[in-house]
Amino acid sequence: MSYYHPNFDVRKKFCECFLPEPREEVYAVVENMHNLVDEVIMPLRRDLDGGWTHDQAVADVAIATAMQAIYDSGWPRAILPEEKGGLGGVMKSMVTYAMLIEELGRADCGIALDVSLLYWFYSPMLYAGRTDLIDIFGPPLLDGKHHRACTSLTEPAGGTNIDDTTQHGRTLRTIARREGDEWVINGAKIWPSGASVADIGYMTLTTTDPNLGDDGIKLIYVPADAKGLSFGKPIPTMGMCCTDTNTEVFYDDVRVPVEYAATWGTDMKDVDLFKELAVEDKLTTPAYVNGACQTVLEILLDFSKDRIVAGKPMREHSVFVHTIGGLIHMWDYSRASYMQGCYMADHPEKYGPLWGKFMYSRAASVDQACLMAARRIIETAMDLMGSYGTAHEYHLEKYYRDVKQAELWLGGRYRTQMDVVLDYYDYEWAGPKWEPTPSR
Repeated sequence: MSYYHPNFDVRKKFCECFLPEPREEVYAVVENMHNLVDEVIMPLRRDLDGGWTHDQAVADVAIATAMQAIYDSGWPRAILPEEKGGLGGVMKSMVTYAMLIEELGRADCGIALDVSLLYWFYSPMLYAGRTDLIDIFGPPLLDGKHHRACTSLTEPAGGTNIDDTTQHGRTLRTIARREGDEWVINGAKIWPSGASVADIGYMTLTTTDPNLGDDGIKLIYVPADAKGLSFGKPIPTMGMCCTDTNTEVFYDDVRVPVEYAATWGTDMKDVDLFKELAVEDKLTTPAYVNGACQTVLEILLDFSKDRIVAGKPMREHSVFVHTIGGLIHMWDYSRASYMQGCYMADHPEKYGPLWGKFMYSRAASVDQACLMAARRIIETAMDLMGSYGTAHEYHLEKYYRDVKQAELWLGGRYRTQMDVVLDYYDYEWAGPKWEPTPSR
């Protein structure tokens, strides 16, 4: 790709008004990631997808190279508090995290997701102040090697309907039963990213009793080697087909200590931490999707500069000028939208906690604005490039597949748009009464 414009610079595209102090440090950290992406990950893009044939063995080599470079940068350590070996400072900011994730998304959404899964896994224990759980599950982030974690939420019946706060966890069927000083977990999940390949653990959404609604919800950490934990075969998907692994997850009398529940011994509510996870996902997924859109725009600008139509470059004809201008506009406002949301998340003293109605509604709005814009950007770029846009060589078809996959998370746009109204008026669903099977 030969096209370049100063507006793609880190210091131009990321508005400093949202950045934590010291802002110069934020820019330096993100510029380092920008350079790492350009030098290490961009050249691996086709291999990260396993080539045209989606060969997982080819992808695994590329994934290992990309992720090791990220770990060598020290970034995953930022997840931990300073007293546990973390980096602290500006790295604690969701704005900084989102900026870094956008840079990764320029090359590959699946690599960005790999890092995001670590954030989502550790978030509940960090918000609950569970330093004892950090002692148990945190050391892998300090050894400088590539590790994976899984946030195990969605279920075979209803899928991401469990993310619907108006159902209050009544559709959950992964049951955690207290026996002495242990939780005994039975149930099944499907689609969690990182399933079967996570080696740190599975942060599992359960309920003690669906009829208890919000009060029954429990987030429980399950070690990756727990007895009774098993997996189905990887499910081939259209997007991130080699960089992400989705399977069924089965819990058959899985036993873990009671203190592995995220809120054990605290005043926090598990339902609030579950909402926090959803908000974090909805504010940061747009970041790496926007990174993908930047690369798509660069490809389009490069192509339209050299493509001659009626004797002059394609992009100099008014119809294309108008269309390309609209795409750049959507790319710009998407970043402004998610950075504003992340700024609000960094300032709960002004905007309330992540699990509050305002932030839950705002995150859903951000997610929808950015993901719908991303799909429009990539689809239109493919339209303008014609058959070239579908060619493996130009990468657009991969970005299209990856962005569509991300759009479907947490129920997709129809499910998420329902959350937008939650700060404006209340509505409820009637949940069915749950009757346990005799074996449970």
